[in-house]
Amino acid sequence: RRAGSRSRNELRPPDDVAPGRVGAMHAAAVVDQAAQRTDSPEGDVFCSATFSAVGVDPTTNMPPALYVDDTSSSSPVALPDGGVIYGALDNYNFARGHLVKLDKDGHFTGAFTFGWDTTPAIYEHDGTYSIIVKDNHYFTEGPFFVTQLSKNLEVEWQFKNTSTQACTRQPDGTLTCSDTTGDGEEHPDGFEWCVNAPAVDARGNVFVNAEDGFVYQIGQGGVLKTQTFLNQALGAAYTPISLDPAGRVMALNNGELTVLGH
Repeated sequence: RRAGSRSRNELRPPDDVAPGRVGAMHAAAVVDQAAQRTDSPEGDVFCSATFSAVGVDPTTNMPPALYVDDTSSSSPVALPDGGVIYGALDNYNFARGHLVKLDKDGHFTGAFTFGWDTTPAIYEHDGTYSIIVKDNHYFTEGPFFVTQLSKNLEVEWQFKNTSTQACTRQPDGTLTCSDTTGDGEEHPDGFEWCVNAPAVDARGNVFVNAEDGFVYQIGQGGVLKTQTFLNQALGAAYTPISLDPAGRVMALNNGELTVLGH
């Protein structure tokens, strides 16, 4: 379900690796952000005093590399300008991976600091387009965002999951909620977005499902419009959400397909 279930020691780079030479590379800015993340909940990557090269993968001191993991469902997404974006994993950045953008000629043009198991949605508007992606912080167990990016991968808005209670639907249709999940977990900083492919309609409304068992409709600017409970999410499986031509929302939860709308 998530790539982030690793211990701090597993994420720590070896102390006996000497710093490598920093060369000119297109992706240097990607690793610079990952190695010195003072603006992120995770803070800095754990590096020793002798392991301080900037512009390389901090776990190898080699030019940064992303890879396709067999447990990921990420798919390449074609962009309106002919480019492609793809969400890949890496050996740093706290298992968040990177969303990488290539132009129509296959050249690297930028990256966003989340890409694990995600197939972004594209919202075309006003002569440009935006990219919608989940943005989970696993290592610190939150916060968990849905983030809309510009075509240049700059954040336009974010919506944070603020649910703290786990709910289940009773046979009579009522909800019973608790501060702990069935397996005893607490979620003081919200639930992760367990969606590997969000959906967006022509008005820019974003549809996503979360580990709390709800389907969310989020308007432009990060404004919550609707929040519909399906059922308790078991195992927090990453599932897609989709829209049909009639505007109905189709979501998967607990092995059931739910259709919302008329």
